[in-house]
Amino acid sequence: MIALARERQALHLDTLQEALAKRKRVKTMSKTLYGSVCACAATAATLVAVWSHAGPMVPAPSPPPEEALSLREARQFRLEPILLTPILKDAGVESRRLEKLISRWLLREGIELGDDPALPFLAVTILTDTDPDQPGSVAVTIIMAAHQRVHVDRIDRSLTVPTATMGNIALTTTDRLSDAVDRELQQTIRTLLGYIRWASRPS
Repeated sequence: MIALARERQALHLDTLQEALAKRKRVKTMSKTLYGSVCACAATAATLVAVWSHAGPMVPAPSPPPEEALSLREARQFRLEPILLTPILKDAGVESRRLEKLISRWLLREGIELGDDPALPFLAVTILTDTDPDQPGSVAVTIIMAAHQRVHVDRIDRSLTVPTATMGNIALTTTDRLSDAVDRELQQTIRTLLGYIRWASRPS
């Protein structure tokens, strides 16, 4: 009986010591993990502080040119007929369709197209160029100019002149020319709308 009791006591002691050792290991691991978390948090805080004082990581976009101010509060334009080169016609580009697209894109921003000759007008020019050394390739250039009646102090006369100009250039192929024209024309309209929004912002 005594031997059995001693054996149980020894077993209990071994179990207790093992439990204490395990608890100690867990506590040590917890401290290590806590230290790692704190170190990571400190590093993250340092990086945030550095970034916040260092300013933006990418350069800020340049403001529109000063000529965009001439488009302040512009809500209506007249659109000049769009002339097409033979290459554009062969690719299936249609003036009337482009004019409808422009009208739709402008109308989304509350800007209408009218027929009044006194309105400022948009003149769209689409140029194409090919290279004999690159068969099937086409360079397309879209230029849009907003014309308005302005007074020129130097000569003391009122003239209708382009007051803001924007455009885009793309390199494409003859089979994708129509899509390229649509895409670059829409981007040009976005530039126009951006100019109007910028010029019309509260002072």
